[in-house]
Amino acid sequence: MNGKYAKKRRQRRLRILIVVGCTVLLAALLILLLWWMWTFVSDRIGGESAPGSSAVSSSSAVSDSSVVSALPPDASGSSSGGMTTGESSAGTVTTSKPGGSVDADGNYIQAPNPPWNLILVNDWNKAPDWCYDKSYLVKHGTGEFDERAVEALSAMIAAAKADGITDMRDLSTWRSYEVQEKNFNRKVQSYKNQGYSQAEAERLANTIIKRPGYSEHHTGLAADMGGSGDYSITDSFEKTAAFRWLKEHCAEYGFILRFPKDKEDITGVTYESWHYRYVGVEHAKIIMEEGLCLEEYLQRIGS
Repeated sequence: MNGKYAKKRRQRRLRILIVVGCTVLLAALLILLLWWMWTFVSDRIGGESAPGSSAVSSSSAVSDSSVVSALPPDASGSSSGGMTTGESSAGTVTTSKPGGSVDADGNYIQAPNPPWNLILVNDWNKAPDWCYDKSYLVKHGTGEFDERAVEALSAMIAAAKADGITDMRDLSTWRSYEVQEKNFNRKVQSYKNQGYSQAEAERLANTIIKRPGYSEHHTGLAADMGGSGDYSITDSFEKTAAFRWLKEHCAEYGFILRFPKDKEDITGVTYESWHYRYVGVEHAKIIMEEGLCLEEYLQRIGS
């Protein structure tokens, strides 16, 4: 009899263990299901793929709220007190004065939050933090460019090719802080290898490749133009049909020759026949027709 009762007790304990185990398993599955549902709902509400929104719009303004908060006011398409020229192929381009002042050495110091197309980055004006937020960039060629100006860049290259400049292309556009740092350090080392001191090597390198944080390439509005020949990003580019075409037509697409001859003392950069910068058609035509550099133009309209 005792053996029979013992067997029943073991069977009863086994049934209890099975019930408890099933209960625990069901509870775990329920918790997992609730967690999955909460995650799904959270992503739909707060994610960048929520219906009706996108990280980068196809029009002139960057529409994602996280990007708008990081960009200057005009970059979001909102008004900061200035008028706009209307829509171009690159979107709304502001003509409002960027504001600013001139320091004791005659260098133009731009006020905070300038119009997006007139942002100034040089030795005296550091690239703002929003320049490193890639949300406002789109792919173009092998690099990235500001989505508000990329159509103008594409149109300029297409027009050049239609006029027989078949190998016209952008060779270098937006650069991160890290890439610019590597480029700058490499140039510094090349001067040190020639016998220059660290300080002198940095000074010389900075006239050709700007220090990280002070390069116009951080803005996503600058493009080093060239082709497949050996003139790419060298002084010999000035002797090419591509350069002659750009000098004559770049302003039609809102671009300027950013570092012209005899402006080194103002720009802080030696003459670069290959470096072009988007500012908008209205501004570009004035700058190119009058032979100005961007610093001179901004000082004129902003002081």
